[in-house]
Amino acid sequence: MCEDVAGDTGFGVPSLLENWRQLSTYHEDMEIKLVRLDVGPDDNLIATVRSATTMSEKALRHGFPHLFENGQWTRLGARLLGQRIVMNGAVSFVWDAEKDRVSSIQYSVDMLTPMMQLFDNLEDVACVFGRAHVTPESRLVTA
Repeated sequence: MCEDVAGDTGFGVPSLLENWRQLSTYHEDMEIKLVRLDVGPDDNLIATVRSATTMSEKALRHGFPHLFENGQWTRLGARLLGQRIVMNGAVSFVWDAEKDRVSSIQYSVDMLTPMMQLFDNLEDVACVFGRAHVTPESRLVTA
């Protein structure tokens, strides 16, 4: 891996490690399973993954703090709390042929589909993600 490897949250190995530290802090029971490996354009490696996590109080307070108001969970927060969600996604490992190393790791995980299954309407899902600190692609929103 290149020293200045590009990730979704910055550059360098320390940035990648910090991203994984945050993920494991807020999702203590996160499971990530490899579904398939494919060779993509320019010999890049594409890992199809399935991840699952329980929406704990810690995860909700970090990712969806607007669902906690006046010392209690909103209707949507209460519905989400304790739910186990399963998400499909992909991780792309971009290969730098000159350096003979991975130069970029990019991920996209579909959080929208399980939220639609849970809430069963777009209006509630829009409210859940409206002021969230995480996107429907499971990326952290930085201020």
